[in-house]
Amino acid sequence: MIDKVFWYRVHKLKEIKYYAKQKNLPVWHMPVIDSIMICILGSIYISDYLVGSIPSDGWFAVVSPYMPLLLFTLSFLTVMDLVAKAMVNVHITLIKLVHGGITKIDHYIWKRTKKDNVISTKILNFQLKYMALPKSTKRRLKILLVLMIILYVTIRLF
Repeated sequence: MIDKVFWYRVHKLKEIKYYAKQKNLPVWHMPVIDSIMICILGSIYISDYLVGSIPSDGWFAVVSPYMPLLLFTLSFLTVMDLVAKAMVNVHITLIKLVHGGITKIDHYIWKRTKKDNVISTKILNFQLKYMALPKSTKRRLKILLVLMIILYVTIRLF
């Protein structure tokens, strides 16, 4: 029974792929990952609020360490696919805003210098250079980027 419910919810998350394809979103993994992260963070914050506001005696003291897991499971079983669909719409909106901004900047540069598609060409050249790199170099660059983000977050926190 429980495995059927679990696989049904996983199937509902896989339907996000087709929903994103209908909306012309090229990368469907990101909204799903975003929805998982939103549900994890939401369950952590809600459990922190519940543990802080309810006196911890009796049965609640036993359950409180597992509260984030329980709330995440509840959100997975109820609203995760709806959050993923909302995140698809957010990603589509962000892509349209970024594309519109690049177009406006290109148009502004064209009016000033009469050079066509300066920003778009730079972005395309950068993508082509990145795609021409060997797989090992790409992996090293990704690891370096993750390490830089971790370093930045660590410095900001302390």
